[in-house]
Amino acid sequence: MIPTLITTSAGQTMSDQIKSIRKEFQVINSDTTLKKVTLENEEFLGENIGDGGGELDGLFKDKAIKKIYLWLGLSNGIETKEYYFKDGQLIFVYEKFKRFGYDQKKGQMDYDKTTTTFEARYYFNNQKLIHQIVKGQNRHDDEIEDPGKVFIVQANEHLNLLTKKK
Repeated sequence: MIPTLITTSAGQTMSDQIKSIRKEFQVINSDTTLKKVTLENEEFLGENIGDGGGELDGLFKDKAIKKIYLWLGLSNGIETKEYYFKDGQLIFVYEKFKRFGYDQKKGQMDYDKTTTTFEARYYFNNQKLIHQIVKGQNRHDDEIEDPGKVFIVQANEHLNLLTKKK
C-alpha cells in the first residue's frame, strides 16, 4: 500500500506542519524573556474552585500571547493544560492528568504519589484541529464531542482574563 500524503492549502504535508508546530513551541518554552501574568483561583475559576485550587499563567512577548499554562488541583489528581500560540492563533495544546495514589494501609489518598492516566497533544492550523495524539482515558471524554472547538474557546476565554489583568 502506498502512503497518502495530506497537504494543506499552503502546500505543507501534515508531517511538515507538525514539525513546524513542534519547533515553534520549543522556541516558546526556551524563551526566558517572556513576561508572566498569573491569575489565582477566583480570578479565573469563579465559584468552580477545585479542592486544591488553581493557577492560570499567561506568557507574553511584548503584547502578544505565546503560552497559557493552566494548573488545577482536584480531589483525585492534578490537571494541566498548556496552550501555545503563534501570531495570536492557537497552534498546540498539551493536556495531562495525574491521578493521586491511594494508600490502602492508611485508607486515604497519597498526594505524594501520582500516576499519569491521561496525556494528549493537539495540533492546530488556521483555527482547526489537524492532528491529535491521545494516551489514556480523559475524564472529560463523555462531555467533549469536538476537542478542537473546545480548546479554541477555552484558550480565548483564558486569554481575555489574562489580558484584563495585564
